[in-house]
Amino acid sequence: FPDYGIQFQLNIPLKNRQAQADMTRESLRRRRSDIQLRQQENAVRLEVARALANLTQARETYAISAEARELRQQMVEAEEKRFGLGQSTIFQIIQTQRDLSGARTTEINSLSSYEAARNEFERVLGRTLQANNVSIDEAYTGQVSKAPDPIPPAAVVQ
Repeated sequence: FPDYGIQFQLNIPLKNRQAQADMTRESLRRRRSDIQLRQQENAVRLEVARALANLTQARETYAISAEARELRQQMVEAEEKRFGLGQSTIFQIIQTQRDLSGARTTEINSLSSYEAARNEFERVLGRTLQANNVSIDEAYTGQVSKAPDPIPPAAVVQ
């Protein structure tokens, strides 16, 4: 009595749910990465725009404070002339000199703010090394081709 048997199995997926789930997952992951990329691009644009606005504002503030200091200097000179003619007092001269000192302090503070804003702008643009004439190749080799400046150059207002 030999036993013979045959078995046949046929699997036909009517809906491939695993593949659909994988495709949906990857699609969502790609959308998420695209959104993150756009958010980062927008953050960079915003940071550059803010740095540029701060730089422009600091430059204008410095220009105004320099002009105010020049006007205070002229007022001191005029007050001294008036004193020489007998139309002013020492007290008025001291007051104008005090105002000139305050204007100088304001000018120095605004110049410092301008330099900080310019440095921040260079940092945001990724040009800090170029702005300060730093070479990565020289840093790797340990040989500097340019001698150090004995005195830092005067600030140049752009």
